[in-house]
Amino acid sequence: MAFKSNVAVNTAAVVLPAGETVEQAIARLTAENQALQAQVANARVPGKISCKITTGRAPGTLGPNDQGEKSTGALVFSGFGKFPKTFYDDELTRFEAYLASPEFKTFRKINAALLSHKA
Repeated sequence: MAFKSNVAVNTAAVVLPAGETVEQAIARLTAENQALQAQVANARVPGKISCKITTGRAPGTLGPNDQGEKSTGALVFSGFGKFPKTFYDDELTRFEAYLASPEFKTFRKINAALLSHKA
């Protein structure tokens, strides 16, 4: 009785750029991999604040019937805790104005002793 496997094996040949040896390709891919790992490590530094603009998903990304998503155009801040904080432009404008106001600065000074510090 012969054993049949349901696992597909990729037998496609790897095509190297013209003039590149296998050793050169390995060195190039190793350098690219290290650079990508460094980017990921820098992105996950605890306490580091980062931000990005939300983008949509192209149609067909999740399958043939996928209609995609429009960009929401929100500003997402990461690094403030477990979950990211999302602001739309008008919300961010109002928040910036409030943080710059004398009212907020006075409130913060009066309540400074009550504020907790998180490492």
